[in-house]
Amino acid sequence: MQLAMGTMRVDAGRLVCPVSKVRLHERALDDAIADLGGHADLRPRTEIAQVGATPTVLVRSDGGGAYPIRDGVAFLLAPEMLHTDDESPAGEPIEARYAGAYEEMEHYSRIAEEEARALSTSKQVRNLLQLVELQPSQRALFPAPRHLWLDAKYELHAQFDAFRHLRPMAGKTVLQVGGRGLHAVKFLLAGAAEAWLVSPMAGELHYAAALARRCGVEDRFHGVAAVAEELPLPDASFDAVYSQGSVHHWVTPLALPECARVLRPGGRFAAVEPWRGPLYGIGTKLLGKREHGVRCVVLAPGRVEPHMGGFDEFEVIHHGALTRYPLIALWKLGIKPSRDFVWHVTKADDAIASRVPGLRRRGSSVAVLATRAGSGG
Repeated sequence: MQLAMGTMRVDAGRLVCPVSKVRLHERALDDAIADLGGHADLRPRTEIAQVGATPTVLVRSDGGGAYPIRDGVAFLLAPEMLHTDDESPAGEPIEARYAGAYEEMEHYSRIAEEEARALSTSKQVRNLLQLVELQPSQRALFPAPRHLWLDAKYELHAQFDAFRHLRPMAGKTVLQVGGRGLHAVKFLLAGAAEAWLVSPMAGELHYAAALARRCGVEDRFHGVAAVAEELPLPDASFDAVYSQGSVHHWVTPLALPECARVLRPGGRFAAVEPWRGPLYGIGTKLLGKREHGVRCVVLAPGRVEPHMGGFDEFEVIHHGALTRYPLIALWKLGIKPSRDFVWHVTKADDAIASRVPGLRRRGSSVAVLATRAGSGG
C-alpha cells in the first residue's frame, strides 16, 4: 500500500477549524501542549477518534484545541480534535454529522487500498494519461470530447450537465467533496489553477495524491480529511464545488449550506447522483444496491431543494427514467455495455420521457446544479 499511495503536504495557512472556522497553525506536539495550557498530554475527546496525538498538529488560533497530522493528512474532523481536558464537545451530537463517515471508513479505505495496489495497471490511470497527452488548447475544450472526460457510466448525461455547468476551468480554484480525487485531477488537467479534495477517508486522499503525481499536477493538488457537513476551509475560497455519488451520504441540511459558504459570489456547485425514481424500489430489490455495507439514502424530493438557500440559481436535471435500471441489470448479469452505447440509449430514453408529461422528472440519475448568490466568479 505504501508504495502505491501518494503523499501530500499540509497547507495549514489555507485551513480552518471545521467547528469554529478559526484559523489553524502548524505546531510541534510539545509546543502545542504549551499553547493549550501545558497541563496534560493532548488526547481526543471522543472514543471514536481514529488518530490521536501526532508529532505535529494543527492548533486553533483561539487555543480551543488541535488536530492531528498523520502521513501528510490533516484530520480536521471534530471527533479527532485534541484537548488537554476531558470536556465533551458541545452542540449537536456527533452521530448526526459523523456516524456515517466513521462507519464507512473501513469499507472505503479498503477500496482505496485495492485501487492503489493496481494503480500502475489501472484503466482509470490509462484514461487520465490520455488527457495528459493532449495539448493545453485541447484540454481547454473540457468536457469535449465526452469519451475522454466522462466516467460516470450510468450517469453520463448527468455528469455532462455538471461539467458544462462548471466550465471553463481555466484559472479556477475547485473543490471536490467526497470520492478518490479523480475529478479534482481532471479539473487540474482541464486548466484549473488549484484543486482540493475533502474526504473523511485517508486512503482516498493518499490515492488522489498518487493520481495527481502520476499526471504531473501534484503541485496544484491538496487534500484534507473532513466531512461535507463541516468543511475546514475559509468562506468564499472556491470558484467551483463538485461532488459525484457522495451527496446521498450527506446530512444535506448541514452540507449544502457549507458548499455555498466556501464558494465565491457567482461560484458554481454541481453534483451527480442517483435519484429515487419509480423503478428504484423494484430495481434494488431485484438487483441489490451497487454498493453493499455502506450507509446511504438515495436522493429524493425534499433532500436537496429546501437546503439551497445560499444559491440564487438552482435546478435538478433528470435522466434515464426508463433505461437506467435495465442497463444496470445487464451489468449485474455480466454484460457490460460500452459507455457510448449507454450514452445513446439514455439520450433516446430522455427524448421519449420528455414527450410524456411528468415522466422525465422521474429519471433516476440527476445533475444538481446551482450558482452562489452574488456576481462575479
